[in-house]
Amino acid sequence: MSQLLPHSVPGYIIERPLGEGTAGVVYKARPTAHSSHPLPSNVAIKVIPRSKVREAVRREVALHLTLRHPNIARLYHVAPVNLRTQRHSHSTASQLALALVMDYASPGDMFNEVASAAALPAPLLRRRLRHICQALHHLHSNNIVHLDLKLENVVISNSSTAQLIDFGCARRIDEHRHPSLPVQVSGTLHYLPPELLDNPALPPATSSDAWSLGVLAYTALSGIYPFNGARRGFSEEQTDAATRRRIRNAPPHRIPSHIHVPSDLRTIIDGLLDKNPATRITIPQVIQILDNSMPLSNNTVIAPNPCANQQLPQHKHHLLNRPPSPASCADADFSDSHCIQSVDEALYVVDDVQSNRLRQTQQPTLRHLPSRAHDHIVLVDRAC
Repeated sequence: MSQLLPHSVPGYIIERPLGEGTAGVVYKARPTAHSSHPLPSNVAIKVIPRSKVREAVRREVALHLTLRHPNIARLYHVAPVNLRTQRHSHSTASQLALALVMDYASPGDMFNEVASAAALPAPLLRRRLRHICQALHHLHSNNIVHLDLKLENVVISNSSTAQLIDFGCARRIDEHRHPSLPVQVSGTLHYLPPELLDNPALPPATSSDAWSLGVLAYTALSGIYPFNGARRGFSEEQTDAATRRRIRNAPPHRIPSHIHVPSDLRTIIDGLLDKNPATRITIPQVIQILDNSMPLSNNTVIAPNPCANQQLPQHKHHLLNRPPSPASCADADFSDSHCIQSVDEALYVVDDVQSNRLRQTQQPTLRHLPSRAHDHIVLVDRAC
């Protein structure tokens, strides 16, 4: 069996692995004193082996590098690295990989936050939803949809700011798919809207992110997935099939009776989990509901409310009789002092890795430690 060697990335000190996904491993790191890049004191580095650097990674890098918003984790730059594995006592093998240097959030993500607390209290959930909505509004205003919004893809910073991560499924709203390409459903089953289950070839739409936000809000408030089809004795295939049927045809599971659901959050969840995308409420409408139920603190960073001129369907929503207040963090100016790589430069690096080329002027190396065991925390469906 291969022995994995200690790891290093020139310009960074790798401290520990944070987690492992289908694309690669994410590490916590910090820039060295001699680093040529002006970066925060801690960063996250996602390492993707060359075998997994495909068109989706190229698209993720191109989209993520252009985003500047306090509720979106920054991608600072990408670099080629060598993964070296010791096979025998005197021989090593290496493969080229791609390193993505991003913002680091120390407390973790919303999935762990919900799993450890069973459910989030309403005031904290409102704060999380406001931050997520600001991030989504920024994306949608730039004709981008995330398409994989879920608890695991919202990280929490030291200042308790929620930030959106993982743009591997993101698409431009005006993106056209070539007819010869296979149709694939992007995202995570529990969060997929019914219209994408019925027709995966639908063009990217902001209503898909709205549905996923509804699932996230429901799950964070109750600790259960709204359309979970799991039953005792079911195989994974049976559970997935039952979940798809519930998403298409059934109402959400009943929230446990001991959990109080405030009227504003019920309005948001019911409106977002509308199975008809044409009548589903929008992200700006969610912001307006939150603004009418959640007064801003004196030190909140504010910007113009993106939904000030949008009217909510009166048969679905009851709003307080006061003008909407500005939404926190919406499209606030964000410093480009950490902008250290252009999209063209980044894509050149991605193409080099994909083509198995490492330019002689760059010889970064990643020596790979075995990642720690990570328990997979499962949200229990109490309705079962």
